[in-house]
Formats: sequence, C-alpha cells, structure tokens
Amino acid sequence: MNGLAYPFKKLMYCPACGAPTFKPKKIDKSPTGQLKTKQFGCTTCGFEFFRNAAASTMAVIMKDEDTILMIRRAREPAKGTLDLPGGFVDPGERSEIAMIREVYEETNLHVSSYEVHPKTYCNEYLFGGVLYDTLDIVYICRVKNWDDLRSNDPEEGEPLLIKLDELDPKEVGLDSVRRFVTDFLHSRG
Repeated sequence: MNGLAYPFKKLMYCPACGAPTFKPKKIDKSPTGQLKTKQFGCTTCGFEFFRNAAASTMAVIMKDEDTILMIRRAREPAKGTLDLPGGFVDPGERSEIAMIREVYEETNLHVSSYEVHPKTYCNEYLFGGVLYDTLDIVYICRVKNWDDLRSNDPEEGEPLLIKLDELDPKEVGLDSVRRFVTDFLHSRG
C-alpha cells in the first residue's frame, strides 16, 4: 500500500480488537486520481468500518448586486487563498445551523434568511495528513447588518468584500469552492 494518500496509513489497527489486520476492502481511484476506499475490514475479528463524505457548507452572501463576501484563509489547507464563509457540519447538527454558525464565527454577521442552492459540490480536503471527502451544500444568504462585518477568529481568516468583476476563481484555493465560484460567475454573465 505504498504511496496511498488517504487514511490507509492512519487506519492500520482495528478499532475493535487492536489487531494490525485492518485493511481496505476495495480500492478505487478518485476523480483526481487518488487511491481511496470507503470500506475497511479487520481480517482478525471481522469488524467493518465505512468512511463516508463529511458534510460541509458554503454561504454565498452578496452585499449588493456586484459585491460578494469572501474569506482570505488563514490556515491550511489553501492558506492565503480566497474561500466562501462556511465549514464542516458537526455531528448531530443540521447543515443550515452549521452554515449560520460558521458565517457568524468567520464574519460576525447574522444570517437573516437563506435558501439552498440546487447544486451540491464535492471536494477532497487534506488536513493533518488525511484526505477527507466532503459534500458541500451551498446556501444563498442574506444578513441583518453589514456594519457588524469583522473576523470573530483571525485564525480562521479575514472577511473581504470583492467586486464580482474582480473575483478571479484562480485565487480560490479549495476545488469545490472554485468550481462553485466559476459556475456562479458564469451564470451571472
């Protein structure tokens, strides 16, 4: 299993019995060519484990017809690149609550209304030596008061207002966000 980039090297021991016989059941290639599996099994005790995509959110917040709220990422992955406000859904948390929480954490803004975008996006998110698969749910949002805009956590990033005609998708670091931004800009002409 040399050269595998997913959690193969991290998941070597069975969580049930501790034996070093915890192996991928089937290895496939991802769209980016990475080798991955969603199912592991222990050949000693028979324990099975399934790796599923992590739910994540993106918030599209327009200040006016031609200005969008972006975040300059302050941490890896893709440190220094542009991103949309959003993040991972916590266990037991609804995705819309996660989006509202993440928008507040990253921008100090309160979402006043939202609607779900009809298309979702998938991403591969490398963190801590493990590549996570995500399913990104996009929300089109409105906020209560733009005067509150600031970072609540500078370690997360810096909120920026960017004119759409100045937004370059190549400056967006995460693949799924870049694909959404590209689609969004294309749909607006």
